[in-house]
Amino acid sequence: MAAIDLTPNFVEVARILTARCGLADRVEIREANALALPFQNGTFDHVWSYAVTMNIVDKEGLAREVARVLKPGGHFLCNEIEQGRAEARLFRCLGRPMRRRVSL
Repeated sequence: MAAIDLTPNFVEVARILTARCGLADRVEIREANALALPFQNGTFDHVWSYAVTMNIVDKEGLAREVARVLKPGGHFLCNEIEQGRAEARLFRCLGRPMRRRVSL
């Protein structure tokens, strides 16, 4: 498993918390930009982002990078927390509109 963050302090804290959970040997945490992922093509079965896509202006660039590092048939999941109008946001992924809403 691999994780990235753009902020060096967050990477450091993530490494500390991962070690405290006894998972340091199973999770690699890197400082990196989601628009230039430091992974080979077709590396992952799943790419998951939590509270990230809302901060990236270049959504198409993000979609291209995610698609690049996913294995064929892989899945991209993202979770965003927002407050505002009830209308769901539209995230275009590889030219297809992707919209899912989960009510709690």
